[in-house]
Amino acid sequence: MGAEVTITGIQKSFGARMVLDIPALHLEPGLKYALIGPNGSGKSTLLRVLSGVLAPDAGSIATDAKEIGYMPQKPYCFGFSTCKNVELAVEDRPDAHQLALRALARVGMEAHAETRGSRLSGGEAQRMAFARMIVKRRDLLLLDEPTSATDVAGSILLEDALLSYSHDVGCTVLFATHTPSVAARCADRVILLCNGRVCEWGEAKQVLLAPQSEEAKSFLTYWKL
Repeated sequence: MGAEVTITGIQKSFGARMVLDIPALHLEPGLKYALIGPNGSGKSTLLRVLSGVLAPDAGSIATDAKEIGYMPQKPYCFGFSTCKNVELAVEDRPDAHQLALRALARVGMEAHAETRGSRLSGGEAQRMAFARMIVKRRDLLLLDEPTSATDVAGSILLEDALLSYSHDVGCTVLFATHTPSVAARCADRVILLCNGRVCEWGEAKQVLLAPQSEEAKSFLTYWKL
């Protein structure tokens, strides 16, 4: 069963600019949430706050998640092999190498198992980092633009791996994306952020195909789903 997450009164500012102002938000266990919105709307900041990487200025986050995976938009690759990069998440397991190879295969990266992480392209690095997320069971996955650097084939591999993993494990997923079509394919619910506020949220089809708020209508005007 996935994790439940309850956000209450979260605020975050950088200097004089308020980048997050969310009075309340609730993530139900086992559902997949897409976080969409214009550049600078607070998507990455919210993910960083939920992951614990960044402390909020006010408010609280309650969750029963014991295993949280956070994948930033530009994941870090260590200089050793791609397989070893993935093994880091399960290095206490005697079968870490086999688990890492299996995770790499799920994202089409098995041929790069011995390639140094520092030599991977941006898209390959994202696929490796996602393999590092799914190499173990997690209650909550926080993914920041997980397909932003991949080509079409790589994006499809990641989307399929995400859907397969979340189905098998039952984890709660919150992923940011700048592409509503990815949200349509992968999410149960959609949360639209505008200027750090939740402007609209609900069932994915409802928000993406029949938005109610002016902000959502404006953001989705130029996207064909």
